[in-house]
Amino acid sequence: MSHQSGITASEELASFFADSKDGNVRFMKVSISEEKLILAASAEVVGSWEDDILLLDSKSSGRYDWLFIGYSPDNSHVRQKMLYASTRYTAKKVFGDNHIKQELFGTVPGDVSLAGFRKHLESASAPPPLTMAEVEAQEVKKNEVGVDISVDTRQSSMKSVFFPFNPDALDKMQEFKDGNINYLQLGVDIANEKITLEDNDNISIGQLPNKVPTTRASYHLFNYKHIFEDNEEEAIIFIYSVPATKSPIKEKMLYSTCKTPVTQTAEEQFKINISRKLEVDDASELTEELIMKEIHPVKIEQRKVFAKPQGPNARRGQRRITKN
Repeated sequence: MSHQSGITASEELASFFADSKDGNVRFMKVSISEEKLILAASAEVVGSWEDDILLLDSKSSGRYDWLFIGYSPDNSHVRQKMLYASTRYTAKKVFGDNHIKQELFGTVPGDVSLAGFRKHLESASAPPPLTMAEVEAQEVKKNEVGVDISVDTRQSSMKSVFFPFNPDALDKMQEFKDGNINYLQLGVDIANEKITLEDNDNISIGQLPNKVPTTRASYHLFNYKHIFEDNEEEAIIFIYSVPATKSPIKEKMLYSTCKTPVTQTAEEQFKINISRKLEVDDASELTEELIMKEIHPVKIEQRKVFAKPQGPNARRGQRRITKN
């Protein structure tokens, strides 16, 4: 379920919406100002819908059909993107969902042009290239966040946000891949929208909890070399740590949405094979015992079903009928 921002429409906008459905208004622009949805611009019908775009010339049940456009440039601040995304439902509801025939979203002007709209219609009418099973498998993989080991863990339904890595963070990621270091800590520079290097070291499993900050969220990569069943093994653990009470809500949201891109960079760009992805809100949870259980879960043997022996009748021939 998507999160709502709590922003409502101004009285002026609600009134304009009510008067705009008679076919005389072709275009209206809605913005957010001072925690309200406001009317930023509008235009009357001049030519055909291809010339004006937004209000379609077609009708459904006697009502004019409308095109709803959501525009979020790539260079917008993350907070603005999230704010407009979480207010979209409110804008559609106030206007009237039943009047909206099509929806179009874009990040560059070409996406929301007439050519972009036609491309959207072609894409919507094209047959799906994947089977339903393949689509479901992709959705499961896309939403997979790893293993959660905290009872207070919450899953986020927000889409991922890709922030670029600082050069020193990428350099240390390569050193981690090469085995020069076994521990790497990354963070998010919210002001500059960057993934930053916070710490790197060679540590033991016992030192890991002391590396986790207690007042802010953080990402960790740890190469755990250990002995299991008399064999030397190593397992790379990705840890997303977010203190339950001390992290601001905005920080939690950004770290949650940047988490998947960070692991994708490690796995796809640097070919780092992550064995387990953990999410914790308390560093004390990162004990050697727990990590061993996550890496090598206890195998539960299937109970053998007891085969009941055949009774003596099964070894006999046909039943004989005797008469006294």
